[in-house]
Order: sequence, then structure tokens, then C-alpha cells
Amino acid sequence: MKYKYSWHCTGNDGRHGCWHPDYEGYCVAKGENFLSEKEAIEEGEKHKAECSFSPDIINIKKQPIKQDKGRKDNILCGALSILLERERQINKENFSPERDLDYNNGQLVLAAICYANYAKLQTESKEPTKREIPKNWPWDNEWWKPDVYPQRNLEKAGALLAAEWDRIQLGIERDLKRKKRKKN
Repeated sequence: MKYKYSWHCTGNDGRHGCWHPDYEGYCVAKGENFLSEKEAIEEGEKHKAECSFSPDIINIKKQPIKQDKGRKDNILCGALSILLERERQINKENFSPERDLDYNNGQLVLAAICYANYAKLQTESKEPTKREIPKNWPWDNEWWKPDVYPQRNLEKAGALLAAEWDRIQLGIERDLKRKKRKKN
């Protein structure tokens, strides 16, 4: 049986992982799917050295790799595809979370809805035409770029929702920093 290893930090540091205001910056950073325990420990120790909470322990977890006989190895799962699209938006299109702060009227969510709806129409074989700009499209028409594949349009929709999540989160973090400065 093959195993995969992961490390998990339980430190209190808002710079890593998912940050939640109720925990005042709880670090839930993790690294997953290492094929050796040594590699997981090394990567976990790197994080431990950088984590501003200075955690005492990085937890290492060993899990058997489940063999899914019905799935081909070259197929990316939806969540990973969305993550890669979001990364592309940031690195290639320069749509950073800071820039997304300007979209405070629901534009990111509306754009996600447009791409998701387009994918829905594609899967229903209604063959939408690319030039049909959705009525609720929040930006200039030149930014409407649906793909011929519904999965690609769902990647765009998911990445736009992730951008909205990041925008909200960044706004919360900035508000908390301002409040801390005012108290000091």
C-alpha cells in the first residue's frame, strides 16, 4: 500500500492559511500529498521557521493513497482547476486581491454568475453564441470572454468567486488593522 504525508500548522498567525476574525488570526496552513515523510517534515519545518506565531509543533499525518480505478490521472479536479485559474488571473492579468477591492458593488459575483450560467446553457445544448453579452455583465463588453468548453467557464466562475472571497477577507483584515492603530 502507498501512503501520502501532510503537515499541518496550528499556530496563531493571520498571514497563513484561512484567517477568521473570531480566532484573531488562526493559522491553519498545511502542505499535503508528499510522497515521503521526510519531505513533509522538511516542508513543515520551513513553515514553522517562517510562521510568526512560532509554533512548537508541526503535525505530520500519514494516510493511505486511495486508488480510484474510474478516474484517469491526467484529469484535474474542479477545485484545482479553479485554483489554477485564480492564480492565472493574479499573475498574468494582474487582478490582485488589492486591485479587486475596487469591485465593491458585487461585480465579481455577477461576473461569476454570468460564466456559470453560460456553462449551464452549454451543458443543456442550447449553444449560446459568444457575442451574446449577458444583461447583468458588470464590465465592458470586451471583457466577456466565454470559452467553448463549459468546464473552462466554470473555472472562471469559481475563480471569480474566490476573488470575491479574498476581496471580502482583505477588507476585514484592513479594517481590523485600522482599529488596532486607532487603539494604539
